[in-house]
Amino acid sequence: MKFSTEKGFTRCDHLLAGVHYSTYFNESLNRHGNIDYFLTSNCELICSYNVLDPQLNLSDHIPLEIVCDCFINMGQNCSTKQDDHGANNSHVTYLRWDHADLAQYHELSGAYLTPL
Repeated sequence: MKFSTEKGFTRCDHLLAGVHYSTYFNESLNRHGNIDYFLTSNCELICSYNVLDPQLNLSDHIPLEIVCDCFINMGQNCSTKQDDHGANNSHVTYLRWDHADLAQYHELSGAYLTPL
């Protein structure tokens, strides 16, 4: 926690008033806790944070969901894709990792996180 405090990060589960749900359950050991969370450096971008309760979960970690405002700069390094009909799909409703340029993600995240 010292690192996140020094760097100005806030836990998203601490942004919302009310009950803080456990994100880890181990029934056989009778243990639970809040060990999974998201950090943010800009609290104003966080729209919601939830600990999900899926019908089927084979893990002892409970999935988390975070919704935030995301502003995408369509600069020189970015381009909009066209669908099969040639339509320009510049309006993004949600981001998907399976459609991402992972090489660019690794390059940019390395460039921005290295100074930290």
